[in-house]
Parts: sequence; C-alpha cells; structure tokens
Amino acid sequence: MSLSGGIKTSASLIEKFKTSEADKIRSLRIVIDGEFLVDSDFTLETEDFDADFKQLGHLFETDKQPAFVAVKVENGWTLIQYVPDNAHIREKMLYASSRATLLRELGAEKFTDSIFATTKAECSLDGYRAHLAHKAAAAPRTEKEIEHALQMQTETGADIGMSTRKEIAGGVGFAFNALAVEAMEKLRTGELNLVALSIDGTSETIQLGPTASDATPETLQSILPEGDPFFVFFKHVHENDGVQLDPTLFFYM
Repeated sequence: MSLSGGIKTSASLIEKFKTSEADKIRSLRIVIDGEFLVDSDFTLETEDFDADFKQLGHLFETDKQPAFVAVKVENGWTLIQYVPDNAHIREKMLYASSRATLLRELGAEKFTDSIFATTKAECSLDGYRAHLAHKAAAAPRTEKEIEHALQMQTETGADIGMSTRKEIAGGVGFAFNALAVEAMEKLRTGELNLVALSIDGTSETIQLGPTASDATPETLQSILPEGDPFFVFFKHVHENDGVQLDPTLFFYM
C-alpha cells in the first residue's frame, strides 16, 4: 500500500453498494487492498435488526486490522470506522485519509451517522446502543468524540488554528493553549507539516505535542512517542498523476 498514489474506491465496491437494497445487504465490510477500497465481506438483512447487528462480530477480524463497515439502519447507513489502537501507524493514516473518498464515491448523503471505534466492544450491539444513547444525552466529553469532531473539521476544511477556543463535540469548549494555536497556524501556512495535540482533562485544554516541518510517512513512528495519546495532523505533500497534492491527514494514536 502506498500513500503517494492515493486510495481509490473499486468499481466492484461501488456496484455492490448500489445493489445493496435489492440484495438485502445489512452490512458491508470495506478494506484497503493495494491502492483500492474493496468489499471483503457482508451480512444479509432480516427483520430482526438486533440479531443482524450481533452477526457483525466476525467483520472486525483482529485487534490490529482496520476496516470500514457500512451498516444499514432505519434512516440510511452508519459507517463504522474500526481502527484498533494496535494497528500500525501507516494503516491508521491510510484509513484516515481514505474515509472522505469512500463517503464521496458511495454517496455521503446516504450516511446518516458514523462511529469511530478502536475496540471490538464498541462495534457490538451494546456498543451501538451506547453510541445512540450518548448522542441523545448531554454534550459529550470523551476523547473519542473530540477525535470525531476534530476529524470532521479537518475533512470539511475548517480552520482550527485561528481561534484560541473552539466548540468541540456538541457544545463543549476546549481552549487551545498559545503554543497549540501557533503550531496550527504554522501547519496552515506550511511552516510545519506535522502537529500533534493532546488533551489535558483536568484543565479541559488542548496542549501542543511534537511538531515537525519535514515529517514523512517513514519518519512518523520516530517523531511520535509510543504510549502517549495524540491527535495528529499530518500534511502529506505528494504527487498523484502529475498533480501536486498536500492533504492534511488526521488520525488518533
């Protein structure tokens, strides 16, 4: 797998998704194979949603292999992005960078919800129910929901470096310290190409972690210390079909 050429959605996956209604598909497992997003497994729909959801367990194969799983729900589709903590950092980057492509090419309007999961338990029926209950409850405060909000801001082009305070995850404000604000501005202007942020739960502030101006996919592992959780923004400058690209990838480690 290569980051330089960009991941594309395979024609077979697009066709499989188009015919999912007629084929009575409840869920579709999607993985990256070489340079393509491909369908690798599926489950069928019955009239018992809970029983159907319980059948998804085998789609999350290991504690190291990421996958997308699209699940048909009452009002559309939910996309589960399963990226285990033990997954290799390169695969975390690949799945983070390909999510927007997947949604765009399958039809983002068809997806009414998304779940970012790092454990199999979060992908279970109980995990799904907890997700729905939490959405319906008060404003969330977990790191996972902050991760979700930051990724949404990255994918939609929102600039989180221009203000010292942002509303993250449904109304909870977390202040960026001055160094974090400065680093995000440098990421925006190109002075830096990697910025790592961490959450101080006690003060509810976003703190600056490691940064770099010349990070590459090969050097990320050495720049980011193992064992410390970070929200990572990596501006990946590369060429694709003769076109110079510099998307900002977001992932959690």
